[in-house]
Amino acid sequence: PFAPTGLTDVWDSPNAVTTLAGTGANGDLDGIGSEATFGIPVDTAYIHEGATLLVVDNTNYKIRAINLSTTEVYTFVGSTYGSTDGVGTNAQMTNSYGIDVTPDGTTALVADFTSCVIRSLDIATQT
Repeated sequence: PFAPTGLTDVWDSPNAVTTLAGTGANGDLDGIGSEATFGIPVDTAYIHEGATLLVVDNTNYKIRAINLSTTEVYTFVGSTYGSTDGVGTNAQMTNSYGIDVTPDGTTALVADFTSCVIRSLDIATQT
């Protein structure tokens, strides 16, 4: 099943669910909270250092980041469809489906489905 295009925040109270980021409409815009749009966000991983949530934005071929203090959404890595290693938006991904952060918080591991590879992303340098 695919996720809706808005990410929800369930931390406000035990029974309340609110939108953390996204409009609910499909798109590819960075911005603050509800100003941002996502394609199909399929997975997330939390980086303790900097209180950042990484989001696999599947149909935009990107890993997006959300600063949890400000709800700013920005492109962390990726740009267009492809399979190219690189820094930040110079990297290309295909249909990524999963992400996790190593216990030391220095590396994100991304399952890049169509390319049939596991990508290793240095969080500090975005490579």
